Amino acid sequence: VQSLVQNRLVLKLVRDLLTIVETALLKVYLIDHNNTLANALLRNQDNCCLPTEVEKELMKHHRRQELVSFYEKQNRHSEALEVIKNTDSLSTRQNILNYLSKLDNNQLPLIFKYIKPMIKSALEETKNENILHDNARCKSLWKNVKQC
Repeated sequence: VQSLVQNRLVLKLVRDLLTIVETALLKVYLIDHNNTLANALLRNQDNCCLPTEVEKELMKHHRRQELVSFYEKQNRHSEALEVIKNTDSLSTRQNILNYLSKLDNNQLPLIFKYIKPMIKSALEETKNENILHDNARCKSLWKNVKQC
């Protein structure tokens, strides 16, 4: 039993050391503008970087796309979508749809949260072009979306 406890303590110390080293490496890569190594570290599913430090550093260095990828790897999809939505260079319908298409059925509430305004906006644009007024089926669809 004592050896198991010692092994766990050693593993915890190694994990803590790995966290410090990988977080420091990420900071150096970002300062040095070494995108290849920074991205490789962030793409690694098992990286030990401190999430709060990763967020802070990526925001500081204006690396929003990498932050989205980091959140995605951590299954923090809501935060990833917020970054996409609130970043001018990323906030296109296509980028949001691309991200949403990667999510599974467990994320349906989140998918609907982001898809609903996009559908309403698209229908409103179409309505403003007077196309909907000529099609009874589209009018019915528009009425149902308004009720959501």
